Amino acid sequence: MNKLDLHRIILKENLFTLFGVCLLLYFTFHVVQGPRGVFSLLSVNQEIKTLSKISDNVLSERQDVDVRVSMMRPGSVDKDLLSEQVRNQLGYKNNNEYVVLGY
Repeated sequence: MNKLDLHRIILKENLFTLFGVCLLLYFTFHVVQGPRGVFSLLSVNQEIKTLSKISDNVLSERQDVDVRVSMMRPGSVDKDLLSEQVRNQLGYKNNNEYVVLGY
């Protein structure tokens, strides 16, 4: 019996095991690296956190704007807010006033 026959016998005996190991490696790689794998899940979770923070900021800004708009509706006009808006938009001021712009 030569070495080639010996290798063929060993390969035939262990073919199922070799195939199983290859499948295991294939699926393990795709569980970790695939489009629905662990790294993708971590990336999506991070993006959700970022977008939640942005959404909270936008929501708070919208609530502030809603409060300001409700103060400017007919019947409930806040004179101080109206005066502030006129001064900001039109640039009006009294002679004894100084304008300090904050950004």
